[in-house]
Amino acid sequence: SAAGLYAQSADADTEAARLFALWGTLRALYRITTRPRALVCDLGRTVYIEHPRHGLAAGRLGRVLGHTVRGSEVELLTLC
Repeated sequence: SAAGLYAQSADADTEAARLFALWGTLRALYRITTRPRALVCDLGRTVYIEHPRHGLAAGRLGRVLGHTVRGSEVELLTLC
């Protein structure tokens, strides 16, 4: 049972609030092709993404989850 995982009920409440804040909002993954200078974006860094499609016309903040080098381009995996 989950009741035995936390010594205090308040600890369980705090963890539940943290998980809800993390996963309670609908998020989307975007794979973005860009120039090699994007490699300076560390994993976990917050980036601003603006694009006329995919609900990004007004711009959104996202978090870099990964990057891959493909020839002269860099592909960023971003969670918004």
